[in-house]
Amino acid sequence: MLLLLLLLLVLRAVTEDDLDSNEDDDDVVDDLPMFYPKTEEEKQRIRDIVENSFLFSSLEAEDLEVLLGAFKELKVPKDTTIIEQGADGDKLYLIEEGEANVYKKISPSQQQQQDKKSVQQNEQQSEDKQQQQQLVNVMVAGELFGELALMYNSPRAATVKSKTDMKLWALDRQTFTLIVRDAAAKKREIYEDSLKEVELLKDVDAYERAKIADALKTRVYEEKEVIIKEGEEGDTFYLLLDGEAE
Repeated sequence: MLLLLLLLLVLRAVTEDDLDSNEDDDDVVDDLPMFYPKTEEEKQRIRDIVENSFLFSSLEAEDLEVLLGAFKELKVPKDTTIIEQGADGDKLYLIEEGEANVYKKISPSQQQQQDKKSVQQNEQQSEDKQQQQQLVNVMVAGELFGELALMYNSPRAATVKSKTDMKLWALDRQTFTLIVRDAAAKKREIYEDSLKEVELLKDVDAYERAKIADALKTRVYEEKEVIIKEGEEGDTFYLLLDGEAE
């Protein structure tokens, strides 16, 4: 059996988002994740989103069950700021229903460049408009946001506001750290060590290598299964983690 890493060469916008400050931090007691009862249908909807994320792909089945139980349902009205750029992050969110706008602050110089062709904008900018927010993405049901701030202990890199009424599932930082981050960190370490051996990537710095590692997907091939065919257009390269190929 072959264990291969699959890297899809597709550019993808990744949004790090800010955290909501209206939720209590009592979700974890004595280092044990809280449990919020859910129907089987709700658990499956959360599972469908979670299993598509690199961060959760390292979890064993029992850890995944604990994780599903720890997600807390949130109903968010339209035009609510869910997370704010620059704030500390203590939760990540899954969107079950609704849409959210993602905004990033842009500097005055960036704003001037964008407004170059607009008439007489320069002199009318007031000092309290030092940084303006620009819409960079719209997130929909099935997407996850806020995870990178928890993973890297960094401030939120964008502001997320509800475009419609929304139903979210929130996971607190402590549960994320207990169950997810350690497993993902170990998996990334294995991936990064493999990437260091790739001649094509020898000049890539540590940060970029970590980002590539985050984009890797694991795929298992059975014996004699065809991985690539001569003459086919290729948009993927593979790292062999375990087994042999010919």
